[in-house]
Amino acid sequence: MNPSQKLGLNIRFYRKLKNFTQAELAEKLFVTPQSLSKWEKGLANPDIWNLLRLAEIFGVSCDRLLGNSENEIGKIMLAVDGGGTKTEFLMFNNEGEIISRSVSSASNPNVCGFDNALICLKDGIAAMLAENSNVSSVFLGIAGCGLPENRKAVQNTLRGAFPGVEIEVQSDLYNVVHTAEIAESYISVICGTGSSICVKTPKGLQRIGGYGYLFDKTYNGFFLGKEAIAEALAFYDGKMNVSTLTSEVEEILGGKAKDKLNNIYSLGNDYIASFSKAVFNAYDKGDRCATEIIENSIEALAKQITHAASLLSGEKNVILSGGLTHRSDILIPLLRKHCPNIKFTITDIPQIYGAAVYCAKKNGCANKSFKDKLKKSYFEMSKEQNNA
Repeated sequence: MNPSQKLGLNIRFYRKLKNFTQAELAEKLFVTPQSLSKWEKGLANPDIWNLLRLAEIFGVSCDRLLGNSENEIGKIMLAVDGGGTKTEFLMFNNEGEIISRSVSSASNPNVCGFDNALICLKDGIAAMLAENSNVSSVFLGIAGCGLPENRKAVQNTLRGAFPGVEIEVQSDLYNVVHTAEIAESYISVICGTGSSICVKTPKGLQRIGGYGYLFDKTYNGFFLGKEAIAEALAFYDGKMNVSTLTSEVEEILGGKAKDKLNNIYSLGNDYIASFSKAVFNAYDKGDRCATEIIENSIEALAKQITHAASLLSGEKNVILSGGLTHRSDILIPLLRKHCPNIKFTITDIPQIYGAAVYCAKKNGCANKSFKDKLKKSYFEMSKEQNNA
């Protein structure tokens, strides 16, 4: 990389770090966006006055902008958290400074299909590399890739698509495990579109559950949504009286459940999982069916957690994450009822943070300073993007 390219990369990095568009930064410098674009591409250099002004705006030294400082941008990495609802991409450097973030569609091959998962992942990585081609390491924690055949197929395909870039694919449980390393041994639980459990011990990781929507009958969005729709359909077979849950389901459907089967099947698993909100709405109104669905699913989850805890010695710590933890007022009391000797903690740290920490750990830079800066940068960027 020549000096002009290094300067251009640094200008682009700090512009995005400060959340400026090219037009906004160009206006501050009294230059055209086209001139700024040439600087960032390494096709031209700013004069000394603009270099000083850039350093002032970014809050760094000219040496750092020029790449003459030991504290320059350094190694650039990319972390990916993929699930049955969405996929998040995060580009960052070895100091924990975030360069770019984007969110795309589902990438769990068991939910959206292998081909669709690959399209999502390849397009997302390609878009990130278009912003900065100096990414040296990519880690993807993808739901559904706990299955060895899925993991190998996704990893091999991506390595073929992006030669020269170090790529590792694992289950999204790796993301959860690295969001909160509270001890050498603990249990991580994901309650999202699907559900799965990971036991972390000094010897490594062991998965429990997480076999996909066809087989997981615990507290997750797909199972709750499927049970809700089944209850609504049962009304038309004369198996039950109309209930609050049936009304909540049909309000979302916009009609009778029996007349909407084509929509339900064609829109897929993520759509079915969205009916979990009907279960919670009916539960809050005292509906018996909704109460049974939630209590039975949490009891099933508690049995899996109890088994996971039997694999640990000493204090039993459980970290809970995923969209369904938003109803902690229901989840935690019922889990404590079935697992009285286990300590439960809900983490508000996103799984993409854990994916980034694991990626940095592989590259030898996941120290406390890195983690603190990454966490701060992430929440600041998310807040800015949400307010935009």
